[in-house]
Amino acid sequence: MSGFIGRPDGAGRRRTAPGWRELHRAEVGLARPNYRILDVGSAPDAVRRRWAARQVRMSAGIPGRLYPESLLGRNVIASRAWVWGFGVATVLAEAGSSLVLVPSSLLGLMPAAGTGGALGGIAVIGGGATAVTGWRYWRDPKRLRRRERAAARAAMWITPAALGYRRAKALGRTTDEERLFHLAVHTAEGIVATNAWRSSLLDGHRVRLDLDENLSQIGRRLVHIRRLRDEMVAADGPATRRTIDGYRRSLDQAFDSIAGRVVALHGYLNQLRRLDGGLARLAQAEHAESLSDRVLDVLAATAADTTAAEQISELGVQAVDSAASVDQLLGELAETVSTFDSGAFAEFPAGADGPDSPDEPGSAGRKGDK
Repeated sequence: MSGFIGRPDGAGRRRTAPGWRELHRAEVGLARPNYRILDVGSAPDAVRRRWAARQVRMSAGIPGRLYPESLLGRNVIASRAWVWGFGVATVLAEAGSSLVLVPSSLLGLMPAAGTGGALGGIAVIGGGATAVTGWRYWRDPKRLRRRERAAARAAMWITPAALGYRRAKALGRTTDEERLFHLAVHTAEGIVATNAWRSSLLDGHRVRLDLDENLSQIGRRLVHIRRLRDEMVAADGPATRRTIDGYRRSLDQAFDSIAGRVVALHGYLNQLRRLDGGLARLAQAEHAESLSDRVLDVLAATAADTTAAEQISELGVQAVDSAASVDQLLGELAETVSTFDSGAFAEFPAGADGPDSPDEPGSAGRKGDK
């Protein structure tokens, strides 16, 4: 991170609010100032809505793009580029086609009706595309209306340069006003970054403490003080020194008042950081409580596991009994098969009567005949 060296800016010794320099060294350190904060009172709501649609960075802690100030009062947007692109393309296509088709028509190489139809088709297609993109440009929320452009160009931006910072290749010269506002911006960014500030618990705080308005007031007053100090340097002389010194003491009092406000804002940030820790512990406790409920649910399911295990054991016993019965039936069947296989009925040839077989029909008569 590149740094800067702040040298005395000619303001002399002053009674400053205790602590702001220490806070600047601890929180900001040697960081180069790279902010641009909008004075919300210098731009109408409509202009700020246009810039918000363009994602222009206007306040601390909210991400956005740092557009050059020269472009903020102009409609350098994509929808306008499409309008100009289709319009210029239509004109060029019409002109180029005319250079080819009109001489061809005059020389009889092409019918006049065909030439007119081709040129008319190009005009219709190009004009239609231009009209559609023009309508979109007209309805584009990023477009500054005519009356809004002057207000956009007149808007006041609080920058390090406006507070007396002079950038160099390696080192920079800064002022107490710039240091104090840099600390204020850093503090506001820290407030916005805390979870406590974004939580529903502090909805009322976000209404009562308007960070954008507070930064605007602090920056506006510091810029005014910085300009007065520069003018006092030019007006200082043997004849006016006593008067100028009195003015400087008055500005010192105003500076101390602003410094106290920034220190109080930083104290609020410390309280939010402590609240962040409390909210984190509360979230962990709630998570642990939800885990305990889920663990109890799991333990409650063990009763069903026990019942299911008992049922499975009973089914296992029944399966063993069934298997024993099946084994007994298979044994009896095997004995029957062995009886047939042993040849116990071999003395009765095929076709002969067994010992218990009934006589065939007519056998009794034949025996009688014998």
